[in-house]
Amino acid sequence: MTLAVVTGAARGIGRAIAAGLTGDGYEVVTVDRAGADVLADLADTRALAELVDGVRREHGPIGVLVNNAGTARLEHFNEITVDSWRHVMVVNCDAPFFLSQRTAEHMIADGVEGRMDGGVLADQMPRRRFMPPYRNSVSWPRELSDRALNRNSVS
Repeated sequence: MTLAVVTGAARGIGRAIAAGLTGDGYEVVTVDRAGADVLADLADTRALAELVDGVRREHGPIGVLVNNAGTARLEHFNEITVDSWRHVMVVNCDAPFFLSQRTAEHMIADGVEGRMDGGVLADQMPRRRFMPPYRNSVSWPRELSDRALNRNSVS
């Protein structure tokens, strides 16, 4: 049975994704701040590698990662603080990147052909030489595609 990890799975779309994967025969581990198999604050980027390591240690090789978790702050444009902005960016951008990175390391080590799904609309943007940090934050590295690790995005 393939192991699937779903972030933001305590309610809404994440819960539906987890239920769908379970119905399709996957073993599912849910991750959220409350009401999930693994409780985690995805804003704590230093703890993300251990989160993935712990899931692998407890449940075995990961075959699917769904980066569904996200956050938003409902603030007026000119009232957004740096702290507020960073919190949203850490949860919505940094966490999926670092979870995917660590999961890919394990998939490669375990010889798993798998999938990582997440919601980054910018995957459709043209690749430009002058944007390497941006490009690397939203594109799927060729080195992982060559290893039968696929990434799908929904926006």
